[in-house]
Amino acid sequence: MNAQGISGRIRRRAGTVFLLVLFSWFAPGCFYGHPVVGILPREPDSDDDLSLFLFLFLAGGSTSSVVFPDRISVSLNSHVLFVLANGSVRAWGDGSNGRLGYDDTAIVGNGIGNSIIVEGDINFGGGTVRQVGTGNQHSCAIFTAGGARCWGFNNSGQLGQENMIRVGNGIGPSVSAVADISFGQSVVDIDGAGGGAAHTCAILADGTARCFGHGPLGALGYGNDSNVSNGIGPSISAAGAVPIGGTVTQIVAGDAHTCAVLSGGTARCWGEGDSGRTGYDATTDIGNLAGPSIIASDDLNVGGTVVQLAAGAQHTCALLSTGAVRCWGEADNGRLGYGNTTDVGDGIGPSIAAAGDVPVGGRVIQITAGAQHTCALLDTLAVRCWGEGDNGRLGYNSTADVGDGAIDIQTAGDVPVGGSVAQISAGSSTTCALLTNEAVRCWGQGDFLGLNINGTNVGDGIGSSIIAAGDVPYQ
Repeated sequence: MNAQGISGRIRRRAGTVFLLVLFSWFAPGCFYGHPVVGILPREPDSDDDLSLFLFLFLAGGSTSSVVFPDRISVSLNSHVLFVLANGSVRAWGDGSNGRLGYDDTAIVGNGIGNSIIVEGDINFGGGTVRQVGTGNQHSCAIFTAGGARCWGFNNSGQLGQENMIRVGNGIGPSVSAVADISFGQSVVDIDGAGGGAAHTCAILADGTARCFGHGPLGALGYGNDSNVSNGIGPSISAAGAVPIGGTVTQIVAGDAHTCAVLSGGTARCWGEGDSGRTGYDATTDIGNLAGPSIIASDDLNVGGTVVQLAAGAQHTCALLSTGAVRCWGEADNGRLGYGNTTDVGDGIGPSIAAAGDVPVGGRVIQITAGAQHTCALLDTLAVRCWGEGDNGRLGYNSTADVGDGAIDIQTAGDVPVGGSVAQISAGSSTTCALLTNEAVRCWGQGDFLGLNINGTNVGDGIGSSIIAAGDVPYQ
């Protein structure tokens, strides 16, 4: 089985102790997404039976992985996508520029606009979805048939439609009216970036990557400053494969930078180098007209085998095969987790290898990076978060920062989510968790949580706790 994936990757270490979890997520045989070990498909009992068993082996031993797709994705700018068990997608949060895909720009799930249930499923015009990804103001989905489609803001060609027309906002075309992005082969992974340098990157079935949208600063990696797929610069087909120098198994997009895991467990980053977010002990942009190429920059010295990457706005984190986490880039608010605010990988502060493991306090099986905070899913199926605490985005019933030297991650402990977590996703001021019982819980800025609570924050010590707020009513 291939191990393809993006920012919600889960992995296991082989052993004798295992937890059996049953999810009805996607058809047997669809193993692209983020790694977990021991996924065993079975034949469906009927056309509607899409169940599979996930054996999460959590004891010691060597590392290996297969994969499942990201079902929940929180953007770096206040919206959320969720894939239901039947392969339909629902969205909530900020709807500006059509990013939710409901042919309007209204906020969904804030208690003033429509609820998630009233809005219902995004209309794709047919097909089921197995994976979603979000940019700052745009969204993307991969269908079980292998196609991919994006909608929302389109100022640089980040939707892949060879134009700059917004999709899903009620003025431009609806999501169902646009065609799948023309890659010429199946898509196994997709991720969108935010900020002024909006771009999207996808991994295709042959292990190559395509990036499109905003080209200056090198986030696309093509060695020039051209936007791709905006109707003015080159098309996706003309731009071709990003010259990364290896088979890509995961790709993540931050704000103006991009990183990939290669098949040998190495990692490479390109784009804007400010604050050391690319990790090469410099702040030089990579992959643009003026800077070095991705291949010339070579592999990052992460200090171990990489099984998953997560990109925030200006920082990046890697999950290693040992279950350890290493982070680099901008350290403000403690988002790197090292107990200080010293940038890592910029040539002034420590290198990634010198900074060492983030003191999470347990074996990590998935990481996610928001704009200014980071969260990890442990092998206990508990979550720990660090970085900026504003709005309660860390979930500790406080707005205090964690990981900056005042409060360390282990002192903060597990986020009181109220259940076992299967996947975690961090955004700008919001964090969401998919629980093993198919419930979704979100915390942070209240307007965008889908809880119909009219702007009341969750997890900040003033509004409700995560447990008191309860499950997101998505159906």
